[in-house]
Amino acid sequence: MKLKGLGIGILAAMACGSAMAQVTNVQQGNQRPALNQAEIDYQRRVIAASDAYKAGSIEDALRQFEQLYSEKQDRRDVASWLGFLYVRTSQPDKAIPVLEHASTLAPDDMEIWNNLGNAYMMADQPEKALGAFQRKGDSFEAQYNVGTIFLRRKDYDQSIASFSKAASMRGDDPFVQNNLGVAFEGNKNYPEAARAFARASDLRTDNATFAKNAGFSFYRQKMYAEAIPYLERSASLSGSDGAVNMAVSDSYMKTNRRNQALKYYDAAAGSNGDNASFWYNIGVLKGMTDKPGAEEAYTKALQINPNDIDALNNLGIIQFQEGKYADAMATFDKLAGLNPSSVQTKINLGSAAVKAGEMAKAAAAWKDVVQSNPGRTDIRANYANVLWLNKDYEGARYNYQQVLKAEPGNSGALNGVGLWYLQNAKLAEAKTAFQGAIRSNPRNALAYNNLAVTLERMNQRKQAIALLEKAAKMDGENPQIQKNLTRMRAAG
Repeated sequence: MKLKGLGIGILAAMACGSAMAQVTNVQQGNQRPALNQAEIDYQRRVIAASDAYKAGSIEDALRQFEQLYSEKQDRRDVASWLGFLYVRTSQPDKAIPVLEHASTLAPDDMEIWNNLGNAYMMADQPEKALGAFQRKGDSFEAQYNVGTIFLRRKDYDQSIASFSKAASMRGDDPFVQNNLGVAFEGNKNYPEAARAFARASDLRTDNATFAKNAGFSFYRQKMYAEAIPYLERSASLSGSDGAVNMAVSDSYMKTNRRNQALKYYDAAAGSNGDNASFWYNIGVLKGMTDKPGAEEAYTKALQINPNDIDALNNLGIIQFQEGKYADAMATFDKLAGLNPSSVQTKINLGSAAVKAGEMAKAAAAWKDVVQSNPGRTDIRANYANVLWLNKDYEGARYNYQQVLKAEPGNSGALNGVGLWYLQNAKLAEAKTAFQGAIRSNPRNALAYNNLAVTLERMNQRKQAIALLEKAAKMDGENPQIQKNLTRMRAAG
């Protein structure tokens, strides 16, 4: 029984990194010689406004810098501060004109360009943001932000180049590693993507997204042993994520650790109640050690998808193993209707029908197999046995003989032909057939029994009793053998 594919998608979501989240504060204005009193007063107000920000009074600082900027727009420190505060308070429409003006006042101030780039990003103007960040040169923040823009544009080569430069400057930044993984994955370089995601997760073991990205990246590459620790880490951080629990369970299954797999499938049950494949896989997992549990799981799968042929097949097998032959027959009968070309289904239907005492249904199922697969002598022999039980003796004889044409030493077919000879009082032929069945299979207790009955009719009761005693040792539970042995011993 194989697990079904669950359609688990791998969403390597880009994590917003620290560089995009940070905007850069500005330094206080340069000291100037021979300041007049008005300038001194103005600088004191700038310092007071910046101190308000540092004290956590952002709105107060913003109000003060707005007032300062309205008075003197040619001051780069005030423009820079105000633009920074607009970005800090998520007001890109106000930040952009102020920072653009600041950049004309101080075109070499890289912090202004960084803040302007962030403002452009917030306003969804990535092309302008790219230009602003590139003005900042080879700093970590610039390379990170440029990489982010190229990533959004799906220019994975450029994104990888920028993130790699950023990683060379700060190798311990998990956001860089995660986004580098996203870029590698976009470029279909899955081994490098997995390694980058793993580095991100190892740097930030408390981040569920990083762990999930690493786990799914390894999982998609069928590197199940490598996937497990990251998927488990993600599951421990977000236990209700059904996709993660399913993936870690499947990884355990693929590495032959069934008990651990079942643990995570159980954890995923709450979020997969309407997922037929989920319950099918539960059935597979429980099939070896918990047949009632497996039957329940397959039943749930079929309640969701009544025409799931894999679930029907496995349910029928479990029902047969549990001795629920009528249920198994009904299950295989439905499966045969859904999948009429399946030879094995018809074979299983015949076997369940025999056990359920439905010989006519068994004969019909096996007849279909024999007609479409005349070389299946094993099924033809079963078909002949059922025909015999249904008192179609000539039909049984024909099929026994067909088996013997292909397999002259087939013990079951020789025994069947012997029964036909015995029924028709051809004792010598019956004796020869039963002896041939025993030579082919010395453990064929029924052939010993039937040969004994033949010898009794040929007035060789002593030899018949000896044969029945051998048969009883092989199959002491067979009532027919015991009945014949008791009768013959009583007859002397």
